[in-house]
Amino acid sequence: RKLGVTTRQQAVARARSDGSSPRWLGAVNDPMWLTMAPDGSVVYFTSSRAGAPATFRLSTEGGEPVRVAPLFERAAPSPDGKWLAGIFRADLQSPLKVGVIDATTGTPVHVFAENYAAASGSGGFAWADQNTVLFTTVERANLWKQSIRGGAPEKVTSFSDVWIARYALSADGMLLLSRGTALRDAVLISNFQ
Repeated sequence: RKLGVTTRQQAVARARSDGSSPRWLGAVNDPMWLTMAPDGSVVYFTSSRAGAPATFRLSTEGGEPVRVAPLFERAAPSPDGKWLAGIFRADLQSPLKVGVIDATTGTPVHVFAENYAAASGSGGFAWADQNTVLFTTVERANLWKQSIRGGAPEKVTSFSDVWIARYALSADGMLLLSRGTALRDAVLISNFQ
């Protein structure tokens, strides 16, 4: 299945891998960080539709999105689909942390990586196995891993240049990285009337 966000009307949709048979799943103004449960039954995404950013789930058969957890972003389902890893905070004033929540109830299961700094628009979370979470930080150039059993995060890659935009693990454990740079132009307009 293929997931996408349309440009005509903001919504979550599904289609076959060749783009045929598109089907609207639900209207969402700002779906970000879409990811599918391992069994393909649910799409998780971050949205601010209820105010502050939160994780929602939406059936791949369609319907109304259901909020899983407030103040939890960039959800990545564990291999068995029971947990979600992502950015967690207790309230709007609390620092960001890497956290794992119950995918059904939204209850925190593991919270670690105090004072986590997230990169905007890149990176995200994934699971190396049922007990290890992968993520990027604001530094963007490298991938880190964190055991849900605790301990300090460990650096997985040792890049010194361009940042990691997206990454994924294949079924046989190979790491696929999309790396690059973001180029932006600044324009100064003076004497504007």
